[in-house]
Amino acid sequence: EELFKQMTAWEPQSTVAYHANGMVHPELGVIGGFVEVDRVFVKTGIFKIVNQSHDSIVADVPRDRVDDVKEPVKVLLERPLVINGEEFTIPVDVEIGEVWGELEAA
Repeated sequence: EELFKQMTAWEPQSTVAYHANGMVHPELGVIGGFVEVDRVFVKTGIFKIVNQSHDSIVADVPRDRVDDVKEPVKVLLERPLVINGEEFTIPVDVEIGEVWGELEAA
């Protein structure tokens, strides 16, 4: 039973991770994901990724630049994908704060 759970969870979890990292879906051709966030923001010095897991990032952004980056970063991460001919979007949450345990929705 545990092996079956792991087997059936692998594909959706992998798909989310590939999508979050920046896989470009051939049906849509929409770029985005962590790769684009890195290209657009990290290399400018505005945005520093301090932690990444399979479907999330924690970033360090100067307070006076948060409003400049929060929506564009969300757009790069919240992009459509197609699975089995169905197009959908996985919602992205953006939280802001100085202490991990005290983050607030943006």
